[in-house]
Amino acid sequence: MTKRQKFFSAVGQFLKNVFTKNIPLKIIALVFALLLWGYVLSEVKPVYVKRLYGVEIELLNQDKLIENGWIVVEGENDPKPTTDVNLEATIDNHSKINNDNVRYGVDLSSIETSNQDPDEMDVTLKVGAIEIPNFCEEKKISNSEITLHIARVSSKDIRSVKVKTNGAFPEIQNLDGTVEGFEYNLTKTVSLRSVFGRKAEIDEISSAEVELDLGNFTDAELAQAPDTFSRTLPVVFRNEADEILETKATTDVEVTVEGIEIRRYKEVPVKINLSGEDAIDTDIYDYLCTFADGALPKTVRIYGSAKDLAKVSEITTEMILLDLQKTDGSSKLEIIREQDLNASIDATALDLNLARDRVTFKVDLDIPSGITCEQKSTLVRMEIWKLAVDEKEYDIAVEYGEPDEGIEVKERPETIAIKVSGLTDAMNAFDPAWLTASVDLHHYGKGTHEAPFVIRWNGVDLYVQNYLLTVPENGKDPVIRIVLTSKDGKQYLIELQTKTVKVVLDEIETVEAN
Repeated sequence: MTKRQKFFSAVGQFLKNVFTKNIPLKIIALVFALLLWGYVLSEVKPVYVKRLYGVEIELLNQDKLIENGWIVVEGENDPKPTTDVNLEATIDNHSKINNDNVRYGVDLSSIETSNQDPDEMDVTLKVGAIEIPNFCEEKKISNSEITLHIARVSSKDIRSVKVKTNGAFPEIQNLDGTVEGFEYNLTKTVSLRSVFGRKAEIDEISSAEVELDLGNFTDAELAQAPDTFSRTLPVVFRNEADEILETKATTDVEVTVEGIEIRRYKEVPVKINLSGEDAIDTDIYDYLCTFADGALPKTVRIYGSAKDLAKVSEITTEMILLDLQKTDGSSKLEIIREQDLNASIDATALDLNLARDRVTFKVDLDIPSGITCEQKSTLVRMEIWKLAVDEKEYDIAVEYGEPDEGIEVKERPETIAIKVSGLTDAMNAFDPAWLTASVDLHHYGKGTHEAPFVIRWNGVDLYVQNYLLTVPENGKDPVIRIVLTSKDGKQYLIELQTKTVKVVLDEIETVEAN
C-alpha cells in the first residue's frame, strides 16, 4: 500500500469512528448546542439591516396644491416614483417588514409659488417616511429627493354645449299612403358649469359638443311618444381651429342632456270642407275651391300618440258655408265660418247675369282632439259661377235578393220613384239605367215588411253614410238626398222620399204526396 492510500485509509477510519462511536454522547452535545444558541438569540437579539426595493412615493396634500392653483403633471406613460429603503431591526422582526407596511411620500403643501412663476415649472421635494413599523429604524433611503413637474390650473364655465345628431328615427309607411315618423326637440339648454384642469389645456377650449344618436332610441321608447327623455353623453371639446382636444382636462367628461322631447308625427293632406247641400239646385251658382297662391302647404304635419294619429287620415278646414240671398234680381254671396254663422268674413255682391267671380280668404283648420298641429290656418280661393241646372224624375228598377228557404214573395214594388238633378251637360249625359235599387230579403219571415234598399250606381252600392236627410220648411215629408260625383267628374243630386219598400212575404205551401 502506498503512502497516499495509507493516508486516505486513516482519514476514512477516523470519520467512521467520529460518526459511529459514542453516538449518545454526540446527540446530547448537539441538543445542548441548540439550546445554547436559542438562549443567545432570545436574550441578545442581534440586529440586522433589511433592504426594501421599489417603495412607492406618495404625493400628499394634493388638494392643498390645487387650492393654491397648481396640479402635478404626470404623463400617461410616466412610471410611479419609487425609492429603495434600508431598515434596521432585530432578527426576529425581519419577516414582518415588507412594502405593504412601509409608506414614504412628499408633502405637496410645502411647495411655495407666486403669481410671477411661469405656468409650468419643476420643483424638488424631500422624500420622508410617512409610516414605518415601530420595531424598525430607517438607516438609508436611496432617493431622498424627487423632482415633480407642476402646472398652473384654471377652470372654465361652458354655458352652451352644442348637440349634434347622427343616425335617424324610423319612418312608418301606412296603408293609406300617409307617412308617420319621429322628430326631437330640446326643451332645455345643455351646459357644463365648470371644466377644471391644466391652464394651458383649459385655455385651448373654444367650444363643446355632444353627439346624440337617434338610432339608439328603442322601439319601446318611441312607442311612448310624445314623451321626454334624457341621455348621459361624453363631451367633445374643440379649439379655435375646430380640432378635437384630447387632454386630461377634456377626457372622460360627460354631461346629462335633459329635455329630449320626442314627438310622433304624421303627414296628412289638407282638404277644403264645404257645405255641399245646395251645390246642385235650381238657380244657384256652382263653385270651385282651391288653395290660394301663398297658402301654406297642401299637406300638414300633425303630432300625437300612435293611437290618436291612427284616427286621422286628413285635416279639413272648418266648414265653409254658402248663403245666396236674392233681393230684387241680385244675389249676395257670404263666406262664413261654421262656428260663427252670423259673422261674415268676406262678402261679394254678385249680379245674376255675372258669369264668374272670385274671392280669397283665410280659414282655420279643424284639428281633432288629442292632435297638435303647428299650422293653424290656410288660404282658400273660391271661384263662383252660375250654370244651368236641370232635373228629371225617373222610376228605377228594384233588384231583390232571394228570401230565406221556405219563404216566398207575394207582393213587391218593381220600381222606385226618384228625382235626379244636375248641371245641364251632366243631365244630357245621364242614363237612368245606371241607377238601380237593391233589397236584401234574407232573415225576413212571413208578413208585411218595410225593407230598406240601397241605391246602386252601375253596380256600386251608395251606402247609407252618403245620405243627407232634409226636412222641408213647408212641413212636407223629409227628402233623402244623395250627392254623387261620377268617375268623369259629373255631379248629380238624387232625391228620394223613402229608404224602404213594402214587401209581403208568405210561407211556401207544401203538398204531401198520397
